[in-house]
Amino acid sequence: MRALKMNWIDFLNTGGVVVLVTTISNAIVKGLERRRNYKKALNAISDIYDVFNRVIDDSNANRVLVLKSSNGGSRPTIGVNLYVSVLHEMSTRGVDQIKGQYQSIHIDETYIRLLQRLTEKKEFEIYTSEIEPGSFLRLTYDKEQLKRVYMFEIKGNGDNYYFGSFSTQAQEFTDNDRLAFRLAIDKLRKIFANEK
Repeated sequence: MRALKMNWIDFLNTGGVVVLVTTISNAIVKGLERRRNYKKALNAISDIYDVFNRVIDDSNANRVLVLKSSNGGSRPTIGVNLYVSVLHEMSTRGVDQIKGQYQSIHIDETYIRLLQRLTEKKEFEIYTSEIEPGSFLRLTYDKEQLKRVYMFEIKGNGDNYYFGSFSTQAQEFTDNDRLAFRLAIDKLRKIFANEK
């Protein structure tokens, strides 16, 4: 059997140029798209922290969080555990950062009930003392002496549920706080509108 030998002229005559040009073109397009997506993501993250700074400056909130709930990659279903992760956070002095420890936390029944309430109401306020003692969320709030929390829905897309919270060491939120929250929630929902 004779070995096939192909020189550059044979390669070019058989359509190799088209294959080569198409391959290089596709690689360039994919590279440009990745760069554009990266820049877009960085701009969105920067916008999120601009919103957080504004809330911290304009309200009594001591901690601002954006979180994601999922079951590990698909729609929540019966018989599958739910997990919560902090995506973005900001806090005032004296309130610990929790993002590092709060990744893929298996949530308990109390937390699930609060998320259920959130999906129905879209946002609500609650005294942390009303959360079941000993529950994961209550222990987290008590550790930082956070007394009031304002939870809000950002976006649910089937596979992931994005939500946030503003919490304070003060006993109450003021009307000025609630105004700052409403403005921030609107901006966060717009930022996450294209999130997959």
